[in-house]
Amino acid sequence: MKLFAQKIIQNNSKESFLTVIKFKDLRKIASVTFRESSESTNYQRKHNDSHVNNIARFLENKSEVMTFPTPIIIANNIDVLPEIDDINDDDNRITSIGTLDIKNKETYYELNINDAFNNESFYIVDGQHRFLGIQKYFKDNKDAND
Repeated sequence: MKLFAQKIIQNNSKESFLTVIKFKDLRKIASVTFRESSESTNYQRKHNDSHVNNIARFLENKSEVMTFPTPIIIANNIDVLPEIDDINDDDNRITSIGTLDIKNKETYYELNINDAFNNESFYIVDGQHRFLGIQKYFKDNKDAND
């Protein structure tokens, strides 16, 4: 899968990439993990079924293609992929992380995600209810095109 992305650095922190991805592709590489206790290392608290169902119903009532203006934020799972180090913009090099290739194309980045990635490669940091609501919509509407 090839994605085109914009690199973002806020307050001299780690690099992030902003891109658009089809849900059918996102669900292949990302998942939601839940905290089971206060000592858990998982990021998200348990989801709210009502929120998930409301999002699925919202999508069912739309006759047009729907996009969400707010992003679903994912992060690489360091147990599966190493942390992404700085990418040198000056030498236009390719940085490989497992099977993720990041190519600097001057005005954008090309992210190539190999089929070896699975839904444990990335985890949802923000947007768990949107992710689960969209997932429920497609589960309940098998004829829908994702």
